[in-house]
Amino acid sequence: MKNKNKITVLLILCCVFMISGCKPQKDIVGEIMPVTAEYKKQPIMEYFQKKDKFVNVSSSVGIRNEDESLTIKGMTLKYYPNDKKAYGVYSVDQYFNQGKRIESSEIPLMLDENGYQVKNGYELIEEIRNFIFMSEEVAFTPEYIKSLKVENTDYTFEVPSYSVTYLFLNTNDEIKEYLKKKDLLQYGEGYSVVFGKKGRGYGGGDMTLNVNNEKELYISETFNQNISEEGTDYKGQYLGEEMTTNE
Repeated sequence: MKNKNKITVLLILCCVFMISGCKPQKDIVGEIMPVTAEYKKQPIMEYFQKKDKFVNVSSSVGIRNEDESLTIKGMTLKYYPNDKKAYGVYSVDQYFNQGKRIESSEIPLMLDENGYQVKNGYELIEEIRNFIFMSEEVAFTPEYIKSLKVENTDYTFEVPSYSVTYLFLNTNDEIKEYLKKKDLLQYGEGYSVVFGKKGRGYGGGDMTLNVNNEKELYISETFNQNISEEGTDYKGQYLGEEMTTNE
């Protein structure tokens, strides 16, 4: 009877570990490597053309204001391989501390070899004209990743989902220069970076750069390669055609 109880307890513990994320750190880090490999310091159009399929990318900056509200500014692009162009939006959102959105605006846009253009009736503001994705300026090579300190790893069995948090031990000059170009260097140079992905195999992932420990500023980017022509029709939105939102 005692042996049966021990076996039962062991089985329960095994199930708990599987569900809560019992997985070797090296395995989780290995799953994340394809996400870090997206950062090759290449123009975003060059990245799209190498994929030659529908791809979604987004990049946003979140800034905590003195009144504890949160301002998020960023861009989402969807590449249309037949057109050799990307369409999307530049958005600005403000949230109260509780997460309720209080203000939102979007500018439909298009990106091709000649740069960014906006839909007729909108202004091509400097933030769009000179927009830079972090993947265009920063390279997370395998050698550099190995030099970072793994602060935390997380794995959820059901999805499955993986994430790794790395601490910066030294100044990253590429990140520092990127923040300078974005006029964000006053917040710091980079405290930690979190890479994550969901699902089996690799179809994309996400990155969050925490610029300081107080979380006054963060930068998030996502890559999604498992999409089709269906979904949010940014091209239709830009051209003034009917837009679908099945994505």
